[in-house]
Amino acid sequence: MELTAYDLIPLVLKLSREERTRLFEMATALSEEAPPLAIPGLSSPPRRFGSMRGLITLADDFDAPLAPEIQRYFDGEGDDE
Repeated sequence: MELTAYDLIPLVLKLSREERTRLFEMATALSEEAPPLAIPGLSSPPRRFGSMRGLITLADDFDAPLAPEIQRYFDGEGDDE
């Protein structure tokens, strides 16, 4: 008998919120190549604002204007042939 992740959804929804959270954490830990399947009713713990402080940096020119040769694509222009 072959099961897919979608076959498991009804079983997962029968679990308590704590059990679903733990299952989600285990699936996330086991999955290195692909993100875990989004399962209705299963959510990750809320993220706190500032929890990534010191772990992520933005370049100084993050919000600088794009170079004209790139900006033209956002303005709806294409390559002239």
